[in-house]
Amino acid sequence: MARRDEQGFLELEPEDEKLLERYRVEALSGQNAERYQALTDFFGFNPEDENLYRASRGIHDAHSLVETLLGVPPFIPPKRTDISQTLLTSYQSFLKEAEGVSNSLYQDPDTKRRLLETYFPGRFGSKGKQPLMGASPGKIGYLFNALIESARKALKED
Repeated sequence: MARRDEQGFLELEPEDEKLLERYRVEALSGQNAERYQALTDFFGFNPEDENLYRASRGIHDAHSLVETLLGVPPFIPPKRTDISQTLLTSYQSFLKEAEGVSNSLYQDPDTKRRLLETYFPGRFGSKGKQPLMGASPGKIGYLFNALIESARKALKED
């Protein structure tokens, strides 16, 4: 089942992805526009029902919905102490180069992997704490999106 790593990133197992897809199909058949749009976006799928997809008010946070559906409590990060200037510079460069890369979990996994390994080799490089070799496109996409959120938040607070 889904769990969080030490940095708070959600780690999905294949059975979690199957469960989420089942929820997405149920949202489609039950005409739940918000849930359908959020989960369709989460997976990076083209909507089967354009009308239902567009009927959503577009107010959704796919990651929060996924955490809720999987029963994973929200991550409450520890109080920020001080972020090094080197990390802030990495965040800025990462965000600049990540512009235009799809935020869909399953699209552009090679580009996302390259950016994660380039800007955060200590974590995602071949000898890092969490190497990405063999990681599924969904996991790479999730880590990429979560790191974008973390970088934006850190740069906003600085």
